[in-house]
Amino acid sequence: MKNFFISIFFIFFGIQCFSQNNKLFIYEVTIRPEQKNDSLIRKYMLLEPINGKSYFRTSDDKQEDSLNTKGVSLNTNLSLGVESSVKDDLYLIKNSKSKTKQKYITQLFNNYVININENLNWKLFEETKKFNQYNCQKAQVNYGGRLWTAWFTKDIPINDGPYIFDGLPGLIVDIADSDNDYHFSLFEIRKNKSINSFKKPRAIDINWKEYKKIHINYYTNPTKDFAANGTFSITKWVDKDGNEIKMDFKDLNAKEQKKLRRFNNPLELNHKVNYQ
Repeated sequence: MKNFFISIFFIFFGIQCFSQNNKLFIYEVTIRPEQKNDSLIRKYMLLEPINGKSYFRTSDDKQEDSLNTKGVSLNTNLSLGVESSVKDDLYLIKNSKSKTKQKYITQLFNNYVININENLNWKLFEETKKFNQYNCQKAQVNYGGRLWTAWFTKDIPINDGPYIFDGLPGLIVDIADSDNDYHFSLFEIRKNKSINSFKKPRAIDINWKEYKKIHINYYTNPTKDFAANGTFSITKWVDKDGNEIKMDFKDLNAKEQKKLRRFNNPLELNHKVNYQ
């Protein structure tokens, strides 16, 4: 009995020590922007558990959040189809105390937040395998109109994971949907030397219906904010050498709309925007 209590103490002590050591979990994320196409986008995103919350974002987002909070204005590249379009970068904040999950998207200078209330009803399997040095167990869940297979490890006693995914008895080391359109894989664990609990400023609360409306509004006229009578009153367009360019907004709209129809494979497939 004495040995039992000693074991429990050291397990508890290990969990406490791990959680207090401010870890930064880096995930490699691969995304298929176009369904049934082999072309993939690869990027790295950070999972930061901080005081009952966890932030999932890129390192650039983390730096931008910090600067914005300090009142430092960043120079924004206003290229068509980049900053003017609706950006869904899988930026998400979980709050374990309030049991909330907030997804952030950006359109030009506006930040929006969607509260995700869907429960993750995990199914656990006895199947196990190793990812790097971690002993992992298999689990599956339906979310966003996709079936996801996850591998979590009790070696890291944190019931968290990339993006929306959490609630398993250990950190999610690897998770992908059945079509492998989205794949999150733990790449590295570091000590978090720059703890940053800042988030995107002045976010407007919206629901999924309003989310679709924002996308449709942009699709209807992608160059609206760049036309002379739009948000930016630009009287002269020039190239990198200073030569004047005559802008064909009708042609630019058509190209951007074609791109939006083609690269339309969101993680939340059940909230996919059907462009006409």
